[in-house]
Amino acid sequence: MSAWTGPHAGDKPCPRNNNTDLIAGDVYSIQESIYAAIFDILHNSNIADRHLYARCKEAARRLQLREKATKKIRPCVVMRNQAPTVHRAKDCDRICLTTSWEKTALTDLPELFQFFSFAIFRDRCDDSEHCHSLPAWDIDNAFVFAWVFRSERPLINQWPERQRGDPPENPCVFGQNALEEIQNVCDAKKAEWDAKCKEDPEYAARNARACLKHMKAREKELAKAEMAATGASLHSAGTGLTGKTAFSRNTHASVLSAQSYQSFHSNGTYRSGRGADCKNWRDFGSLTDAAGAFKDPEGFIFAGSSKLKLWKPTWRDADEPLVISVANNKYAILRRGSRDH
Repeated sequence: MSAWTGPHAGDKPCPRNNNTDLIAGDVYSIQESIYAAIFDILHNSNIADRHLYARCKEAARRLQLREKATKKIRPCVVMRNQAPTVHRAKDCDRICLTTSWEKTALTDLPELFQFFSFAIFRDRCDDSEHCHSLPAWDIDNAFVFAWVFRSERPLINQWPERQRGDPPENPCVFGQNALEEIQNVCDAKKAEWDAKCKEDPEYAARNARACLKHMKAREKELAKAEMAATGASLHSAGTGLTGKTAFSRNTHASVLSAQSYQSFHSNGTYRSGRGADCKNWRDFGSLTDAAGAFKDPEGFIFAGSSKLKLWKPTWRDADEPLVISVANNKYAILRRGSRDH
């Protein structure tokens, strides 16, 4: 990363001392979703529609329960000093996430996303509201999401290192001036947001619906792309399926994708005694049997040490391609997390 030589070049990192585990302005890698910050905003926005509030709360809970919030490891900014902990950098109660919005134009995103986006410039400076890091930020079209909150996800390492272990030789930080600017922007954005919500009782609700809609569309888009990529990869590797030709080409791709999720009953909420030990679709005698298991996830057990025996499905008859596609989408999102913004 090149050093910034513009007007903000005189900025200096916050002083360090041995009694502090995390220093304000440090940038750490974290596997957290930007939706975690968004749901924290909505939780504090006094949404009058209690049904809508419950939907936001449930979506936030599902996100928190995922093993991995996203596939992406992103930088986050530590917003205050923190004393040493028993578990090194387990978490931090005040951080700001950063994002590039997956290169989506800011004007194409929901209003809340735009409102809290504070630009990080790499190698230029103008009259717009922005900040710089030390050394220069290594991601184009990046933003600090200007909302300070606590994430339950552990900090991984100092940026730009994305793996645990020794810190990088030249870690990224925001200097004292930049950190003060980020904090001021966060405070101003929060005050303005609260004022908008008080002025218009429907303001928070409108934004909540837009965010939930965006999240749902994004998850569908990513699940579809992942299924297509997995199916294409397995097909190119010469993997074939044997079964009834009545299955459509789309079903074929869906079942191929299902191979990636070797246990489609996770160790969490959706695991049950009878279905937990099924390895993958290849363990079934035919695609018809596999589809039956998707129709009734509780409908199969081991007979003896290894042989599978299907129980009589308890769901009403359903189109097999649709059943497999829906089940695959559900477990892909649940277990793998989404490559969100």
